[in-house]
Amino acid sequence: MLEPIQRAFLTEVLDVQFAPPEVVQPQPLVQPAVTIPVEEVAPEVVLSETTTKACTAIATSGEKANYEGAEELNAKLLDAVKKCPALAEHFGAILGAPKSATVVFSTTAKDAFYSKTGDRDKGIPDNVIILPSTGKTPLDLLDGLIFETCNAEIQQSYDDLNKDLFARIRTPTEEKPPLTLLDYGKQKAEIESKAVLKDAQLLFAASDGGVEIAYQGQRNLLAMLKVCKERGGGTLADFDATLEDPVALAKALEDNKEELGKFLKDANDDEDIRKDILSAMASSPHNRNSGEGDKNSLNSDDLYAYELLETMTAPQIVTMIIFEINKISKLPTNVEKALRPLIQRRIGLYDVVKGDAVDRSARNAVVMEIIADLKAEIPALADADFTSFGFSEDMAKMARLRKENCKGANSGAFDEGAQKELQIKLEITAALQA
Repeated sequence: MLEPIQRAFLTEVLDVQFAPPEVVQPQPLVQPAVTIPVEEVAPEVVLSETTTKACTAIATSGEKANYEGAEELNAKLLDAVKKCPALAEHFGAILGAPKSATVVFSTTAKDAFYSKTGDRDKGIPDNVIILPSTGKTPLDLLDGLIFETCNAEIQQSYDDLNKDLFARIRTPTEEKPPLTLLDYGKQKAEIESKAVLKDAQLLFAASDGGVEIAYQGQRNLLAMLKVCKERGGGTLADFDATLEDPVALAKALEDNKEELGKFLKDANDDEDIRKDILSAMASSPHNRNSGEGDKNSLNSDDLYAYELLETMTAPQIVTMIIFEINKISKLPTNVEKALRPLIQRRIGLYDVVKGDAVDRSARNAVVMEIIADLKAEIPALADADFTSFGFSEDMAKMARLRKENCKGANSGAFDEGAQKELQIKLEITAALQA
């Protein structure tokens, strides 16, 4: 027996006819079920307050910088966070929470990068992600933004490493000697590998949600797929060729989607997977597109070790050198006092000032030469390995090449530096003989 409301619906809406109540029918005349096609509408995604704040801040920054693709970048950003909850949560935490990173655009930046310290004179705040306002598509900027927010997320680990580094330089002891360049490079690369993994996980989640991924982002995912295949004893066929072919690249990722997704998920709890990712970073160029003489062609371990000497102050480097000398042959107090300013002056001889910046591309080679000369001057140091420095073969080769390139571009400054260097060498010899 149909209830009145059911009968009314069938009669008025579906035009189903019923026999008069007094007539008994052998079978009920209820029509077969009628299906009414209804267009499926995806539920509206409600973004959190922090995610909304993050997206608004990025859009505003792009508009203020007159970035031509600001509107498209904002559209792609909103599309990405609506389709990928993991990305929405990540951006909200890194860019929308209190004391979060700020995004600014720069006309001089070539790529996206994160910096803990800003530039007050230029109105750039601390804890900042800088995006280039020219030369990059909105999709490229979204890709760079994802990676640099991953870098910002692990900044505390970088801070802890640097704190340990400089504490050991200030007061080196036998129990806690200065970190070697290579130890520092390896530790920094290990920290960065966490950002590399998080970036890949976010890219995969975004792609799985239907978000368009930039070419570079797809290349990063392919590199992860290569590690995944090799872990299982297999190989990724034609990796180098696939990396350069957008069509083949997209197909490889689609064909191996399930395997890659499991690998990236398992990496959270599998230390061996994380070690394999780090090992892959240590055996390949930091940037595959870097040419000869570009320090980014070094692997990540060597790159961060190499860059350390370019960012340290001359007095800090002098302290490391004196520590290594004293390990083998303790210098008299008066000799050490005389040597420190001389070595410091020599370290900075070929630092070339260019506007607000200083080109220190000759710095590593200069330090290598100082160490070689000291070993020649002090017989007891002849076989010393100067462990704190420990240049790898690739680092040493890069140092020599970059000094030559710097000399070619700044011949006048180098000629003047060479004359001063000769005088400093004579003074160092005199100090050691005193």
